[in-house]
Amino acid sequence: MSQRLDDFRSQLAASPAFAETRLLSIFEFLADELDDVIHGMGGVEPVIVEVHKLYDAYVAPIDVPWIPSILEPTLIDMPAKQILAATIRRLHDRIHKD
Repeated sequence: MSQRLDDFRSQLAASPAFAETRLLSIFEFLADELDDVIHGMGGVEPVIVEVHKLYDAYVAPIDVPWIPSILEPTLIDMPAKQILAATIRRLHDRIHKD
């Protein structure tokens, strides 16, 4: 990754000094890296499993005011995890290159 980032920095420095061009290059670089990470983890579904584990460990334990604890898994956690999964799938569909 370090060499790829150094190469990218050189490419970016050599590109025309237009914010739009350089910003688009940064987004493309990040998309390529993210696609590589997703595939390195075995695909979208294993990534979703790991994100759900992170959610369960770090977000779900937080108390939501005015919602009884017994209802939080159904009213808050399940929909949030479904939104996360859908977002990850859609993001991967947008950035994946054959």
